[in-house]
Amino acid sequence: MSIYEQKTVHVNSYTKNDGTHVKEHYRGIGNSNGIMPEKTPEYRDDWGTETKNPLDKLINILTGKDTGTQQDSFNMNAGPNIVLSGGVSTSNIDFSNILSAVLSVGSIALTVGITAAQVAGKLYKAGLIGNISEKAKLKPQLNTEIQKIKETQNLADKIEKNTLNKLVNTKNQQEYSELYKTLAEQRDLNQKNRLAISRIEYASEHEDYQTVLNELNNYQSNYKTAEAARTISSMPSMDPNRAPVKSNTPKYSKLEQLRRTGLHKAPYIEKLAINAGMNYYEHYENCPDANAFWQAAVAGFKNSSEYIAENSYYLIDSTKQLPRNIRTFVQAKVLKQIGKVDAPGIILRPDCRLTQEIVHSPEFKNFLDENFSSLIEGNVVNGSTYFGSSKNLALALGHADITNLHIDAEGNLKGYVIDTYDFNKDDPMWQVEWAHNLQERGEITNFYTINVLSIPKEVWTQIILNK
Repeated sequence: MSIYEQKTVHVNSYTKNDGTHVKEHYRGIGNSNGIMPEKTPEYRDDWGTETKNPLDKLINILTGKDTGTQQDSFNMNAGPNIVLSGGVSTSNIDFSNILSAVLSVGSIALTVGITAAQVAGKLYKAGLIGNISEKAKLKPQLNTEIQKIKETQNLADKIEKNTLNKLVNTKNQQEYSELYKTLAEQRDLNQKNRLAISRIEYASEHEDYQTVLNELNNYQSNYKTAEAARTISSMPSMDPNRAPVKSNTPKYSKLEQLRRTGLHKAPYIEKLAINAGMNYYEHYENCPDANAFWQAAVAGFKNSSEYIAENSYYLIDSTKQLPRNIRTFVQAKVLKQIGKVDAPGIILRPDCRLTQEIVHSPEFKNFLDENFSSLIEGNVVNGSTYFGSSKNLALALGHADITNLHIDAEGNLKGYVIDTYDFNKDDPMWQVEWAHNLQERGEITNFYTINVLSIPKEVWTQIILNK
């Protein structure tokens, strides 16, 4: 019988012989603890202590039988307090809320995983060129990052224990069933991550940094699988008669909604206001490309001749004019993002201001660090990232694709950064809501941008080596 099929019974509250008061709860038939009756495979708990059944251990913690852990400690921020470079601290995690805690820990896990991969990539490169001093300097850093990953896993274990605590004490049959499903998903994710972490440790000890990179990728991928997605989503109803989940569309006050949509019938005012804002950003917040793109959209490139001459190869009228190696990709992106089969585009040179800002951005460095081993093995890398380290990048590009990235025969790094200039519906920023209204009315021209990357060997290798 699976955990989804197990029958349960209601147990009234009572007082044990030792004076401990037990709240009313549901438990599984055939198991006095009310937890999964099936045996589970052996695994190593607490980074070295063997246990036959992890759930039995958690039950003991809940009932106070485990002398190493106090009962009802799940809402406390016990254990090491990890503070990441981004300012994320475990003291901000609410362990009493399962969804909130899983989201927070998932974010930490992905962050520490990326940092560890960056260090492992440098170690891998140092090993290839025989740089012993660099390896000696980087190995302690990798050990530190692996320790952070282990501590993050301890936080995930706390959430699993908290779920179990809620399951044991709930008086609602429906919540009991949903918590069972959530607990199973959490346990599956945690066991996968424990296995990946063990392999990461072993490979690091034996200086097998290619395997470290592979297992770090598995560790991060575990959080992105369907099972992990179900775990970090709000728990679904298992009652077919329950009211449907309400839409996640943001709710705004009457005043905020008026600001967002009140001028939709006067688009010329919205356009003038955005024009003023973009001019301000260019002159006072160093956003020349962001304003140039907006002006191109407003005037259909009629006033963009100076920008095009200074920064681009040329403006093209149709995707059919693109080289074959990127034509299909751009056509699909235009159709998906803009909803049209074709659109104009601007091809920006490798030496132009925006391309250089991309190349020297922390986002591009992180992308190189994450894909370093694949690049030096001669593979072509494709991916995407959000460029938000500067307002100019955020407003001009935002989320963009990095495609056909590869090292050529001379050791230079070649590729493209491709984006569409469009505005999403229901964006939380009211300025984007105005721009989307202009877009829907045909008041602005959507287009795509292609930044051509051609980075000399000495430049991109220095980007990777810089911290």
